[in-house]
Amino acid sequence: MATKIPQILGVPSGLDPQLTKFLQSVKEVAEIREGRRGIDGDRFVRRADLGDLGMLVNAGLTYTALTEHCTDPIDPPTNFVVTKGHWCNYLSWDNPADDEMFAGVEVWCNSTNSRGDATLIAVVTKPADTYAHYMSVVTDPHYYWIRARSYNPDVYSMWLPRGSTGGEVISGDGTVGETVERMIDILKGTDPSTYDAVTTYYEDDLVKYADAGGNLRRYRCIDDNSGTGISGTIPTNTGYWEHIGILMTGEIDGISTVGIDGNLVVDATILARHIKADTITGELIAADEILGKHILATTTIKIGADARIVIDGTNEVIKFYDGSSNLVVELGKLS
Repeated sequence: MATKIPQILGVPSGLDPQLTKFLQSVKEVAEIREGRRGIDGDRFVRRADLGDLGMLVNAGLTYTALTEHCTDPIDPPTNFVVTKGHWCNYLSWDNPADDEMFAGVEVWCNSTNSRGDATLIAVVTKPADTYAHYMSVVTDPHYYWIRARSYNPDVYSMWLPRGSTGGEVISGDGTVGETVERMIDILKGTDPSTYDAVTTYYEDDLVKYADAGGNLRRYRCIDDNSGTGISGTIPTNTGYWEHIGILMTGEIDGISTVGIDGNLVVDATILARHIKADTITGELIAADEILGKHILATTTIKIGADARIVIDGTNEVIKFYDGSSNLVVELGKLS
């Protein structure tokens, strides 16, 4: 049987005004905490209430059961922004504040402006408020919608944007695929046709053309794309062509290999931590200085037909041989 709590009497009259005001405040607080005034959620939890809660827990109260009873609506995110990146779109928003049941934000996307058949692509749990949508197809437009979700899986906020056909849109980029394919084509070394003086070339056309040394180089037409094209203008004419250095296959400077077009590196420094080669022919080396800081084994640099330089890393000497394999000069220990 519940204990009967006596009623709190009114403050006696005739008291000091400040004391009267204090006692009236105490009386109001006691009545609110006892549940005699105000809303039920403001009253104290009684020991009997805790006992009832214990009975619920013992009866199988679970997290799911609790959240399923929390059906209050969730505030939507705000300040939704979509920014175009490289092969991805960046989404950001502000999460709803002071909402204890807010669990995260759903991100939905479609290639058409229709939320009805959009796809859920991510659930971003709080406190995160950004998402990067990476994609393999960038030529199609992308429409986005987001909404907040409660810990109750059946409770959501309003959509942002509100309309079913007003998603935040990032238009597709039809030039990216073409650009990447062109780059891959160049890196693979797919050879263009050899320059022909009677052929008409237009902007971005690629050709092979032999330089003064007879080595095939690659050139790109930089005509103004007026529609008339150019013909009879050799690729070394820089007003209409530009030389491009790329990875090439086949014969390069008379050597069957895969390499970089020789004119790609001009007046540059090559820092090599490890260079390993059986033979480096002298006609392919043009440098003001060759600095050998760490030579761990014997290295031979061939010069001309038979002359050579032998760098003996073990004994730390350099030997110069003439075309008849005669030792001409020997330098002592390297410093």
